[in-house]
Amino acid sequence: MIMFITMLLLLFAVAQWEKATLYEQATIVAEQVAATWDISSKELDTGNFILFEEIGGNPHTDVRYKNLYWRIFSDSSSMASSDEINPTGSLSQTKLRNAAEYLKKKGVTGTIRYDVFPLRTITVELHQNLGFNLKIPGMSDTIEAKAIAHVTEPAEFMRNIDMVLHYTSEFEKELEKYEKFKGPDK
Repeated sequence: MIMFITMLLLLFAVAQWEKATLYEQATIVAEQVAATWDISSKELDTGNFILFEEIGGNPHTDVRYKNLYWRIFSDSSSMASSDEINPTGSLSQTKLRNAAEYLKKKGVTGTIRYDVFPLRTITVELHQNLGFNLKIPGMSDTIEAKAIAHVTEPAEFMRNIDMVLHYTSEFEKELEKYEKFKGPDK
């Protein structure tokens, strides 16, 4: 009886350890995707990227810079799975497809979702079969992990603040012109 309880506790500990490692993988992938979301060509592992891409034969003149304002027209919610990788789609879908391929290379299956509203988040849901095929009542033979990371882009935030400050000062200048034109209140 003691041996049975010990084995049961050991199996439970192994299942919890595998769940913890799966959760760690989900968290790492979610954070990597969120951290590299701002530039499409960033590698998930290192964060290295190409600032421009060649579109012709001459690398000095035939260069197209990465668009800073892609979010205006191409930022939409989407989802990708490591089981079914769709080769077409929007820019968001392309980024998620790259992340799904990254998951597939790591040997993990699951889905990656990008949500725009109410906050820009990356959600990674992974699932994996346990290493042992014992049917224990109350215990599933698969484990699942879910991690959420928020997409933050400090450069975009600073550009938006600069734009608000610029237009606020322009508005104040126009208001002063209006006050001078209007004259003193009587």
